[in-house]
Amino acid sequence: MAASITVNGADMASMFFLITMILLGMRHVVKSPKHSFIQSWAMRISLSLFLSFLTNYLSPLQRPIVVLFIINLLIIFLFESIKLWLMTGMISKIDLPLFPRFYTCNESFIWPIGKMFESQREIIKSAGFHEDIMLKVGTSNIVGIYSPVLYREDKKVRMQVIFSTAHPSYTFISYILKSCTTSGETIITSNFQSAMSCFYPESWSVKKLPMASIEKLLEVHNKRIEGKDLELFENKNSLEELNLEQFQIETENCNAGFCERTEGNKTAITYYGRYRLWCDMISFSYIGI
Repeated sequence: MAASITVNGADMASMFFLITMILLGMRHVVKSPKHSFIQSWAMRISLSLFLSFLTNYLSPLQRPIVVLFIINLLIIFLFESIKLWLMTGMISKIDLPLFPRFYTCNESFIWPIGKMFESQREIIKSAGFHEDIMLKVGTSNIVGIYSPVLYREDKKVRMQVIFSTAHPSYTFISYILKSCTTSGETIITSNFQSAMSCFYPESWSVKKLPMASIEKLLEVHNKRIEGKDLELFENKNSLEELNLEQFQIETENCNAGFCERTEGNKTAITYYGRYRLWCDMISFSYIGI
């Protein structure tokens, strides 16, 4: 007769505790937004299962694991929501511009190091984009955030790349594609991983795809501009144009109540802005949009 294997609640709690610790230790290793999203959900599920088996083991009253799992998942959601709200408060107090300007970077045209990033760079080159200028984001207080600007060879699409190398174990990279029609419409497709639920000028058509790869982003943007009469990015000063766009976005958000101007012509996020930002952070964290 085959021997039966009995697994008690303490064993299961120990196993899911170990899994949770492993996932927690890997949180800065994952560089893909999609993989990071999956990892976050795996950690929530593992932590909830650990708490459920531990509660059932320690409590004299036995409850169904499924019920405890759902309760603990809701508790995790509550604590994460509170943490995100506190983060919006920190953002409102930090002495950095909400919409930082760009500056010319004295360094050569740099790119994040790694096979994944080099592969993305090759995809960009094969799509016909050529490097124009290397910029740095913000003032000297914002360390390690760079923004190369590239144009497609037909001069109908501008690509702005934003990446950070400030943390040695984590590098993010995002892309913003822009085209302008002769009728005055600005078409933007972006996977910029920023939880800034801000407003844009009325003539801008912005589509955010935070989980999209560079291949998917290019495909979506090409479909959006297909058949449209586009202006050419000729004789354009990339630095002046990007800073003008930042000023337009800042003005739009001040008018909409997302932020307000303070002393020294700085901008500070309002409580309404904090609420929108909080909702956007929750949406990105739990459903990836």
